Amino acid sequence: MDAENIRNDGCSQRDSAEHKGYVRAHRSFNRIWKERKYSNYLNTFPQVAEMLDRVNMPNASLMADFRHMVWNEENFQNLSACRKYLNHVHMDFPLTWPERPYLKADDEYNYQSFLEVLKQSAYNDTLTIEADIPKDWKQAHAQAVEVLKSVL
Repeated sequence: MDAENIRNDGCSQRDSAEHKGYVRAHRSFNRIWKERKYSNYLNTFPQVAEMLDRVNMPNASLMADFRHMVWNEENFQNLSACRKYLNHVHMDFPLTWPERPYLKADDEYNYQSFLEVLKQSAYNDTLTIEADIPKDWKQAHAQAVEVLKSVL
């Protein structure tokens, strides 16, 4: 990127991106967050797996974000079908926004169908709790472990 592209001449970076035609993706991602809708690009595991098959890049992989799979009403079995590409999973309590609490055994969501697919597909890579900072770390950790114990 040259100095002209990063200089701020009273125009925002967004204006500059829009001028260059890059704003479509930005607007799509705004829709995802503001309206809980998804883009017209790659929204499901099978779509991404097909793209990864086509580009044949061994270092490319999938990250499963539990919250987005729930919002997108994606079948959790897609994780198993695309297992060869899956190397990272994010989890939190998926039914609130913008709050992202830690998962708990007694909250309003049954995580077991998701976790069972991970277990059945022999997933043994990274699983990250991607949530807001809890008031009590030890309690949040213990509650998350209680939910995740079937796959730990």
